[in-house]
Amino acid sequence: MKHALALVAYLALAVIVTWPVASQIETTVADEGDPLHLSWILDWDCHALLHAPLQIFSPPVFHPSKYPLAYSENLIGVAALAMPFRLLGLGPIAIYNVALLLGLSLSAFAGYFLGWTLTGKTIPSLVAGLLYGFVPYQFGHVQHLQIIWAPCLALLLAAIIIYRRTPRALTAAFVAAMFAANVLLNLYYFLFGAVVLVLSLALIALAERRDARFWLRLLAALAIAGIAIIPILRPYWIVSKEYAMERNAGETLNGSATPYDWLIAGGRSLLYGPIVDPSLRHPERELYPGMFLIALALFALFRSAARQRRFESGGDRRRTPILD
Repeated sequence: MKHALALVAYLALAVIVTWPVASQIETTVADEGDPLHLSWILDWDCHALLHAPLQIFSPPVFHPSKYPLAYSENLIGVAALAMPFRLLGLGPIAIYNVALLLGLSLSAFAGYFLGWTLTGKTIPSLVAGLLYGFVPYQFGHVQHLQIIWAPCLALLLAAIIIYRRTPRALTAAFVAAMFAANVLLNLYYFLFGAVVLVLSLALIALAERRDARFWLRLLAALAIAGIAIIPILRPYWIVSKEYAMERNAGETLNGSATPYDWLIAGGRSLLYGPIVDPSLRHPERELYPGMFLIALALFALFRSAARQRRFESGGDRRRTPILD
């Protein structure tokens, strides 16, 4: 019950921080660029999922080019979750805004679930969800629905932890499903998730002894997931080769953050935005995490150091709990 209440609380917070989106859900967008484009993608996805799922990558645009849906994020997973609202008669802009609210709240709930997996405690888990789902960086991207939809990265890490504790076929499938799900949400997150997966498994391999069944079970689940996502990834591969749609080194470097970017807050932040010179901002690189997150990190660092000093001086011989 308390987990459901956490989700409701995050949904209410999503409504508050994006106000007046909920009160003007049919007409309000963050700007007249990406939200309109992504609204069209969601509308097409909903139509195709209902009427022509095998043709979903071939919407009636840019004829006679191949797979025009693969020119951008496909958002198929978002559309599938927003489908009930489409069936209720909501229009494309409303569907986009519903997806925005769901993306914020579900991402926060995924952070909560990761916190609960690690600690089993309510308050730390609620804070983890708050920091993950409502970090200031997110509000610089309310026009980029695919960035808002980040639940599967946190759930992937939680799934790896759960599988490490209870290596079964079901938990292996959970890992594989969370890894593959990003293909339907955000392809960049899919690549980031691959890094998370590889580094996490490498750490387990270096730190622990695991039998062959541990690895074979997980590799089998990942192989099945890999085969399942081929129909989604194939159009992107064809488009990239057919039309040379590839990022060059200059684009990559221009979009890569510098240490300085972590000090810059987004202009949409009521708290931090007004104090930053607009000329210092770089689009999509406003990464300031907020004072709350910084304060918590410093508190944890100093508390850990103080506890270690007490232990070494003999003042605290209690066994330090280890997350497992």
